[in-house]
Amino acid sequence: MKEFIKVNKYYLITIILMLLTFILVKKHFSYELLTLDTSIHDKLLTIFHTDFLNYIMRTISFVGSVYFYIPLLILVLIKSKKYFKLISIPLIITYLTNMIFKLTINRNRPLTWIVTPPHDPSFPSGHTVCSVVFYGIIVYLLKNIKNKNLRLFLRILLIILIILIGLSRLYLGVHFLSDVLAAYLLGLLVLIMFIKYYKTKNI
Repeated sequence: MKEFIKVNKYYLITIILMLLTFILVKKHFSYELLTLDTSIHDKLLTIFHTDFLNYIMRTISFVGSVYFYIPLLILVLIKSKKYFKLISIPLIITYLTNMIFKLTINRNRPLTWIVTPPHDPSFPSGHTVCSVVFYGIIVYLLKNIKNKNLRLFLRILLIILIILIGLSRLYLGVHFLSDVLAAYLLGLLVLIMFIKYYKTKNI
């Protein structure tokens, strides 16, 4: 852990500064941000909605949930304890970090939605931030696949999935735009930290 902190001290400082910035924004600009977010949220709920698309977006959202990660990680554990640790530890740390942000900012969920949202605070989006790290780590570990075409295909597929998971949370109305954008930023920072650390270990 000490080595991880040493390698990523500037990124950790950045995450702390992010949290402080979000606190200040909530304190001084919460009305303006909520007005903008609500306007975008309401427009998204009035366009491009069909029963089939609702089903697709629910499915994509599920792929970004803990209910999907846990059985997948169990399969990874059965196959390789090494890869289980490499994937699960970043995911757990990301989840805990995100909860710190959620409980500190304590932002309410949107009032209108397609599916009933969770009861935890809205900011940042947990599905989005965890998907960035979970699938992002897998994208990195795919470097061990020798077939270049297969490696490229899988990486593109997972990156598209990460993007779609964030979009699905907006489509379903359970998050504001700023929730998802902040989650992408936080997730990317955590992902970079772990990739940087893994590289120092020649992983």
